[in-house]
Amino acid sequence: MSDRFAGSIEIGGDVTRDQWERMVEIEPSIRGATVSPGGTLQVEDELAEYGRFQGLEAYLIEQGIPFDGHSSGFAEFDAEEYSHRPGMSELLEASANGDGVVMADAREILTYIRMGRTEDRIPRPEDGGDAGLALVRLREASPLPPFRIVG
Repeated sequence: MSDRFAGSIEIGGDVTRDQWERMVEIEPSIRGATVSPGGTLQVEDELAEYGRFQGLEAYLIEQGIPFDGHSSGFAEFDAEEYSHRPGMSELLEASANGDGVVMADAREILTYIRMGRTEDRIPRPEDGGDAGLALVRLREASPLPPFRIVG
Protein backbone atom coordinates (compact mmCIF):
# COMPACT_ATOMS: atom_id res chain seq x y z
CA MET A 1 0.00 0.00 0.00
CA SER A 2 1.27 3.46 -0.86
CA ASP A 3 1.81 6.27 1.60
CA ARG A 4 -0.87 8.93 1.59
CA PHE A 5 -0.42 12.51 2.71
CA ALA A 6 -1.55 16.03 1.85
CA GLY A 7 -1.08 17.47 -1.60
CA SER A 8 -2.54 20.19 -3.77
CA ILE A 9 -2.56 21.08 -7.43
CA GLU A 10 -3.44 24.42 -9.03
CA ILE A 11 -4.64 24.29 -12.64
CA GLY A 12 -4.89 27.15 -15.10
CA GLY A 13 -5.76 27.75 -18.72
CA ASP A 14 -8.59 26.83 -21.02
CA VAL A 15 -9.97 23.28 -21.15
CA THR A 16 -12.73 21.84 -23.30
CA ARG A 17 -15.78 20.20 -21.77
CA ASP A 18 -14.40 16.80 -22.89
CA GLN A 19 -11.08 17.52 -21.16
CA TRP A 20 -12.93 18.57 -18.00
CA GLU A 21 -14.98 15.35 -17.98
CA ARG A 22 -11.80 13.30 -18.39
CA MET A 23 -10.13 15.25 -15.54
CA VAL A 24 -13.10 14.45 -13.26
CA GLU A 25 -12.93 10.79 -14.30
CA ILE A 26 -9.22 10.60 -13.46
CA GLU A 27 -9.42 12.63 -10.22
CA PRO A 28 -12.95 12.67 -8.72
CA SER A 29 -11.85 15.02 -5.90
CA ILE A 30 -11.58 17.76 -8.53
CA ARG A 31 -15.34 18.24 -8.14
CA GLY A 32 -14.68 19.77 -4.71
CA ALA A 33 -12.05 22.17 -6.05
CA THR A 34 -12.10 25.87 -5.26
CA VAL A 35 -11.28 28.84 -7.44
CA SER A 36 -8.39 31.03 -6.27
CA PRO A 37 -8.56 34.85 -6.26
CA GLY A 38 -6.47 34.69 -9.46
CA GLY A 39 -9.04 32.43 -11.11
CA THR A 40 -7.09 29.17 -11.06
CA LEU A 41 -8.65 25.88 -10.00
CA GLN A 42 -7.26 24.56 -6.70
CA VAL A 43 -7.60 20.89 -5.81
CA GLU A 44 -6.57 19.64 -2.38
CA ASP A 45 -6.49 16.15 -0.96
CA GLU A 46 -5.31 15.35 2.57
CA LEU A 47 -4.79 11.71 1.57
CA ALA A 48 -3.32 11.95 -1.93
CA GLU A 49 -1.03 9.09 -2.92
CA TYR A 50 2.46 10.34 -1.99
CA GLY A 51 0.89 13.82 -1.83
CA ARG A 52 0.55 13.87 -5.61
CA PHE A 53 -2.12 13.56 -8.31
CA GLN A 54 -0.09 11.38 -10.65
CA GLY A 55 -2.87 10.33 -13.05
CA LEU A 56 -4.20 13.88 -13.34
CA GLU A 57 -0.68 15.31 -13.70
CA ALA A 58 0.09 12.92 -16.58
CA TYR A 59 -3.15 13.87 -18.33
CA LEU A 60 -2.54 17.60 -17.89
CA ILE A 61 0.98 17.25 -19.32
CA GLU A 62 -0.34 15.20 -22.26
CA GLN A 63 -3.01 17.84 -22.98
CA GLY A 64 -0.69 20.85 -22.52
CA ILE A 65 -2.69 22.25 -19.59
CA PRO A 66 -0.54 24.33 -17.18
CA PHE A 67 -0.39 23.53 -13.47
CA ASP A 68 1.57 23.97 -10.24
CA GLY A 69 1.56 21.42 -7.44
CA HIS A 70 2.64 20.94 -3.85
CA SER A 71 3.22 17.76 -1.88
CA SER A 72 3.49 18.33 1.87
CA GLY A 73 5.84 15.43 2.47
CA PHE A 74 5.61 12.94 5.28
CA ALA A 75 8.09 10.81 7.24
CA GLU A 76 10.96 10.03 4.83
CA PHE A 77 9.32 11.84 1.90
CA ASP A 78 10.39 15.47 1.44
CA ALA A 79 7.87 18.14 0.52
CA GLU A 80 7.93 19.02 -3.18
CA GLU A 81 6.87 21.82 -5.47
CA TYR A 82 6.37 21.05 -9.14
CA SER A 83 5.15 22.83 -12.26
CA HIS A 84 4.38 22.26 -15.91
CA ARG A 85 3.67 24.69 -18.71
CA PRO A 86 2.70 24.03 -22.34
CA GLY A 87 5.76 23.35 -24.45
CA MET A 88 7.77 21.76 -21.63
CA SER A 89 8.89 18.20 -22.28
CA GLU A 90 8.65 17.16 -18.64
CA LEU A 91 7.61 18.21 -15.17
CA LEU A 92 9.93 20.57 -13.27
CA GLU A 93 10.23 19.44 -9.63
CA ALA A 94 12.11 20.79 -6.60
CA SER A 95 12.35 20.07 -2.89
CA ALA A 96 10.44 22.42 -0.62
CA ASN A 97 9.70 22.91 3.04
CA GLY A 98 6.28 22.13 4.49
CA ASP A 99 5.07 25.67 3.71
CA GLY A 100 5.85 25.26 0.02
CA VAL A 101 8.99 27.39 0.03
CA VAL A 102 11.26 26.01 -2.69
CA MET A 103 14.75 24.94 -1.64
CA ALA A 104 17.57 26.16 -3.87
CA ASP A 105 21.34 26.34 -3.73
CA ALA A 106 22.30 29.59 -1.94
CA ARG A 107 25.23 30.24 -4.28
CA GLU A 108 22.95 30.13 -7.32
CA ILE A 109 20.42 32.41 -5.65
CA LEU A 110 23.13 34.99 -4.90
CA THR A 111 24.36 34.77 -8.48
CA TYR A 112 20.80 35.22 -9.72
CA ILE A 113 20.33 38.34 -7.58
CA ARG A 114 23.73 39.82 -8.48
CA MET A 115 23.00 39.42 -12.19
CA GLY A 116 19.77 41.35 -11.93
CA ARG A 117 17.63 38.23 -12.25
CA THR A 118 18.64 37.77 -15.88
CA GLU A 119 17.01 34.47 -16.83
CA ASP A 120 19.39 33.54 -19.63
CA ARG A 121 22.39 33.55 -17.26
CA ILE A 122 21.05 30.88 -14.88
CA PRO A 123 21.72 27.29 -16.00
CA ARG A 124 18.68 25.08 -16.38
CA PRO A 125 18.52 21.79 -14.39
CA GLU A 126 19.33 19.74 -17.51
CA ASP A 127 22.53 21.84 -17.83
CA GLY A 128 23.53 21.33 -14.20
CA GLY A 129 21.58 24.28 -12.75
CA ASP A 130 19.55 24.21 -9.56
CA ALA A 131 16.01 22.78 -9.97
CA GLY A 132 14.62 24.96 -7.17
CA LEU A 133 15.86 28.15 -8.78
CA ALA A 134 14.58 27.03 -12.18
CA LEU A 135 11.15 26.35 -10.68
CA VAL A 136 11.00 29.79 -9.04
CA ARG A 137 12.08 31.38 -12.33
CA LEU A 138 9.43 29.46 -14.29
CA ARG A 139 6.65 30.54 -11.92
CA GLU A 140 7.79 34.19 -12.05
CA ALA A 141 8.08 34.26 -15.84
CA SER A 142 4.96 32.25 -16.60
CA PRO A 143 2.25 32.53 -13.92
CA LEU A 144 -0.80 30.33 -14.30
CA PRO A 145 -3.62 31.87 -16.32
CA PRO A 146 -7.19 31.69 -15.00
CA PHE A 147 -8.94 28.34 -15.41
CA ARG A 148 -11.87 28.26 -17.85
CA ILE A 149 -14.03 25.56 -19.40
CA VAL A 150 -14.60 26.52 -23.03
CA GLY A 151 -16.66 24.97 -25.80
